[in-house]
Amino acid sequence: MSNIHPSQLPLKHMNYSTMLKPLSVFNKKSTIFGAITILTLSIVFFDAFIYDVLAYHGPFSVIATQVKGLSDFQLNQQLLDRFQGFPPFWRLALYPSFVIGWPRLMLLPNILILSLLCWTIQKLKLLPWHLTVCTVFVFPVCLFSFRSGYQDFFVGATVSSSLVLLLYSIYHRKLSVTILALLLSTFSSYTKYQGFMQSFLVVIVGYIALLFSHYASMKDHIFNKQCLILLTFGLLLTSSHSIWNFLIYSNPFYPISVGPFEGPESNYTASSTYTSFLYPLQGSLNHFLSSSELDWIFRGVVPDYNIDMARAQTQYGGLLDPKNAMGLVRTGGTYGPAYLAAFLVFMYGILEKLRNLFTVKSIDGHDFLFLMTGIYVLLASFLPQSHELRYYLSIFMLISIFSIYYLCQTNQIKVVRAALFLFLSISCVLNFSQPFYSTAKNGIGYAVSYPSRDLPTTQDCLSKPDSEDPATRFACKLILR
Repeated sequence: MSNIHPSQLPLKHMNYSTMLKPLSVFNKKSTIFGAITILTLSIVFFDAFIYDVLAYHGPFSVIATQVKGLSDFQLNQQLLDRFQGFPPFWRLALYPSFVIGWPRLMLLPNILILSLLCWTIQKLKLLPWHLTVCTVFVFPVCLFSFRSGYQDFFVGATVSSSLVLLLYSIYHRKLSVTILALLLSTFSSYTKYQGFMQSFLVVIVGYIALLFSHYASMKDHIFNKQCLILLTFGLLLTSSHSIWNFLIYSNPFYPISVGPFEGPESNYTASSTYTSFLYPLQGSLNHFLSSSELDWIFRGVVPDYNIDMARAQTQYGGLLDPKNAMGLVRTGGTYGPAYLAAFLVFMYGILEKLRNLFTVKSIDGHDFLFLMTGIYVLLASFLPQSHELRYYLSIFMLISIFSIYYLCQTNQIKVVRAALFLFLSISCVLNFSQPFYSTAKNGIGYAVSYPSRDLPTTQDCLSKPDSEDPATRFACKLILR
């Protein structure tokens, strides 16, 4: 074997360092620089006080942790209902920022979970850490969420790490890794309701993987029984907050009304109506139309890239909806061509892994991860409000990671280089062009004080002390503290 050139080795027998050897110079010179640059820009231009942080994430945090000078903030009835029912972990995650008074500390949970995701992907010999960073941020919505005070990036990266670790543990029969994966799922489920849905689905895919591993991996009946017990316990653990809400409020999603479960706050979907005739498949189709941004073309939505697409409300007349209108439009955010490219590579990889499985009648650990991740991506596209992409960033993280892994595995280095350079550049332009322009216009002080740039002035707060808007009231509480 020592006389055989690495290019003559079958891909499945090539080790990690050999497989990625053509990438080594490219990675060291480009992706490390790109990763560090993106992380630095995200710290400088961190959007701490976006509306939801001021309206309830921040108030919930300071009340729950009794931050001096802020904990007496008064919640209206709607926010009180949310405080009682919403998952509590993000309140603890934001605590250091409010107690010290450093807005950029809100980025710390995202940096920690990104580090864990990179460690996981590198440890499992899929991609090096810096390539993982660049791969995750090819979608603008992922980068927007990372550099904001929302929980969505944290949830997406936690779910992605949990899924990959769980599948790895099942194939390689490592119960300690199974426990770690289930603990991560619990963190996600205690962060927001969409985190619970994705974590619940991760455990369901774990059951499927355990069943499939009986034919794909070494036989170990003791492990199977122990893992089955752990998965069942993990299912209860990830569901525990919703179970508590059901026992106390008769609604696992309290205070949101969902299906037969009534609550004081009505739910909304804001989804496309032109796919409703395809029930029950329209949810997955709406997700694809949103991810590919074809919905913007069909409905004639003016493109706008931000955290939740809430400002992209103008319809100028599309292929399927010719009328001009204003309304709530929360689709898109991936930069459609980037998603379509990653999705096509991902699907081609799935089909090839299936063909190899049926031909060779065996499957290695990486192919097992690839195929089981495909099942998760398919099922996750049916989850409620899957067209609101920021809620389900795990889908995009996993698709991008495995599509780049597949291209590296098949030695498509030029394609990787071109795709990353193109789509990562577009993502950075959509994220940072406004901050750069405003810094050039207003001076370096704008960048230094970027997280607090939209907060009201002291004079504004003194002149309007009793605003009905909770976000304005809490912002003034921060200013006047």
